[in-house]
Amino acid sequence: MKCAGSSIELALIPHCGDKDIITGSGYEDELVESNFLYTPKNNLVTINEIASDGSTINVVEPIYHTHTTPVVLREKYINYSKIADYYHFSIVRNPFDALISYFWWSFYGPDVAKLSIVTDENGESQMTIMDRNIKTKYEYSFGKVIMPMIHDSDAVLRIKFQQFLESKADFSESDRIGSEKNSDSILDWFAKLQWDFCGDDIDNVLTFETLTQDVMNVCATLEINIDTIPKLKSSQRKVNKPYDIYYNAYTKDMAHEAFDNIIKKFNYTF
Repeated sequence: MKCAGSSIELALIPHCGDKDIITGSGYEDELVESNFLYTPKNNLVTINEIASDGSTINVVEPIYHTHTTPVVLREKYINYSKIADYYHFSIVRNPFDALISYFWWSFYGPDVAKLSIVTDENGESQMTIMDRNIKTKYEYSFGKVIMPMIHDSDAVLRIKFQQFLESKADFSESDRIGSEKNSDSILDWFAKLQWDFCGDDIDNVLTFETLTQDVMNVCATLEINIDTIPKLKSSQRKVNKPYDIYYNAYTKDMAHEAFDNIIKKFNYTF
């Protein structure tokens, strides 16, 4: 999460086959701006939902969350043994920076699109956006009081960021994506989720800081070519300030302890 995984998936879609799983995007702006090139594939289940007028509509929901971890994938994918020998790669990012990205994302992330399958007059089915969910993904105990603002001073951002890290991770979505628990703080939940992607069974862990070159190396291994890496989810951070201004001595120590395994394994520094 917050490591450009969606951008890489979108770049790889042209190389996917008919039976490949594409988690796709659930966000309205990404679906519209990419002209529905980033729609889920082999990752949707249709459910019946009663509309406000009493009619029944077909709504589609994802089987696998965009950030489903390897641990959960192995549990949910019935025939995982058939893909166990696939080439597995993931991405890691300096956790001090990733936390700031997630801080802004949590309050400025795009609306979630509610998708439906409709049949036109020619009998052809297609996916359409029927509604949007503007409810925040997580509910924070401090609410919008800790929402970062463009005009916030560095001191105010530090206070809000600390309260954010200490807030409880109350999930409003039911899908499990990692080994998280709702009793965790935001910091602990985020750290556990990131670590789930860094297991020893991953063939290659790319780094966000050298992503372009790392992706090119993966493409060489897979003997494919991609022209460009699109930039998704890159407009949420509203101020261009270095990540270190958000930390005080206390939150720096908190993050260092929570991400100790990633920091040591990938030699990250503050």
